[in-house]
Amino acid sequence: MIRTRVKSARRRLPVKVDHGTDLPLIFRNTETFPLTAGSPTSGRVSDCMSPAFAAFAKTGDPGAPDLPWQTYNPASKPTMVFRP
Repeated sequence: MIRTRVKSARRRLPVKVDHGTDLPLIFRNTETFPLTAGSPTSGRVSDCMSPAFAAFAKTGDPGAPDLPWQTYNPASKPTMVFRP
């Protein structure tokens, strides 16, 4: 599950969950998507998120030395958090 929270330069309210909000962050095209365009942090989040998704597609593990991945455990529900 992905939960995206982006403070948009074009919308005054924080967006908690919008379907597809992660796509410009994953594919590094934040300036073409109205919700992330002009955001002071979306580029930095994209710099973390894009390599994690590429690593996951290639190896099945999105982790990196500076962003470790824990195997999912229903009891503890570990979550990977992308911060700017």
